[in-house]
Amino acid sequence: VRFISDLNTKNVAMQTGDADMGSLSLLNIAEIEANSNLTYEIVPGQTVNYIGFNTQTEPFDDPKVRQAISYSIDKEELLLVAQESLLGGTLTAIPVKETGFGFNPDLEVYPKDIEKAKELLAEAGYADGFSCNLYVGNQTMRLNIATYLQACLAEIGIDMQIEVMESAALQEEIRAGNTEMFIMGANAFASDADLYLYNMYHSEGSVNFTHTNDSWLDEKLEEARVCTDTSQREALYMEITQYIYDNCFDIPNFWINSLYAYDKDLVVDMIPNASGYFFYEMHWSA
Repeated sequence: VRFISDLNTKNVAMQTGDADMGSLSLLNIAEIEANSNLTYEIVPGQTVNYIGFNTQTEPFDDPKVRQAISYSIDKEELLLVAQESLLGGTLTAIPVKETGFGFNPDLEVYPKDIEKAKELLAEAGYADGFSCNLYVGNQTMRLNIATYLQACLAEIGIDMQIEVMESAALQEEIRAGNTEMFIMGANAFASDADLYLYNMYHSEGSVNFTHTNDSWLDEKLEEARVCTDTSQREALYMEITQYIYDNCFDIPNFWINSLYAYDKDLVVDMIPNASGYFFYEMHWSA
């Protein structure tokens, strides 16, 4: 195992055969495809990007308002704007990976539906829209999302201003409850639903930036965390994810994809993700 922090150095090592496998940038795809000794796969990483709401502040304490905002967005367009390529991310309706325990296959990404969005705003008492602020860190991907979101919300009568902050200061403001809307990411060392859902939505979760405080959800997340029956635990997460999806405490957008290149003669039974490389699932072809 070699530790190479510089991406260009790592790419050279892969191109020359000095390394057999490694994570590279999506910008390296053309070089990889041109090398007959290499192949690659693109897989969702461990970081989910999302638009968050302070659910304790009006009007974002109303799930209809949150749903309306989700219906105003074309998620594929958002991904394209954010990553400058659809290859850069994998859309998701909930912060549980498709390959992770607790994934709910019945949930689909909210589609763009302007009429539905306006209808929900009217039901919530905001037929004429409202003004709000979105807080975002000074990162190109998230700034791109913010600009796109601003245009989407204008279509349904919401005047959203963008406040750019340094990342550490932004987190402090979010934790203190001083933001209305924000763009953030969440990650974990493995793909089990508990590692995302408990931390993001339990009232005492370590990254409960939405300030979600729901007694039913707390109880279910605690129950799932200690349940030892796999089938029962999975059933609990189907309930939990449906509830989170319906209440739209935030808008999960996409998993940030990772690219893994490897020697064409190296058989990889399962492409790794950010949680680690599993060498026992790799072997050389005969």
